[in-house]
Amino acid sequence: MKSNIFKLLFILLTLSLISLSCSMLDVTGSDNGIEKEYRGNRYSGNLTDDEGQSSKAEIVINSDGSFDLNLNGTVTIEAKNIINQGNGKYSASQGTSGFELQFSNTSLGVIIVYYDNGKKLSGTLTKE
Repeated sequence: MKSNIFKLLFILLTLSLISLSCSMLDVTGSDNGIEKEYRGNRYSGNLTDDEGQSSKAEIVINSDGSFDLNLNGTVTIEAKNIINQGNGKYSASQGTSGFELQFSNTSLGVIIVYYDNGKKLSGTLTKE
């Protein structure tokens, strides 16, 4: 009887660990980066904050699937931990910023949220 209980506990523990590892993959996503079809592309335009202030933005999709964001020619952020949400939509988090990207054939929809102050920049950048 004790042997059966230990076997059952072992099986339950194993299943719990498998479940935990699968849920961690869902939370952290995979870091495969942005798909190859978008790599090497450059997008530019303006992003607007919650108060209507506009910032000049440029995003370059790097060959490794990461992207570089340049705001107003002064702030450059390289985001690497990118999660593919499907259908050309990606999310990323770098430092105190979160990003959502939505690719189309000719443009890139962008939302940037600054976690430290809750401000948000959003807009559509045009493919160059």
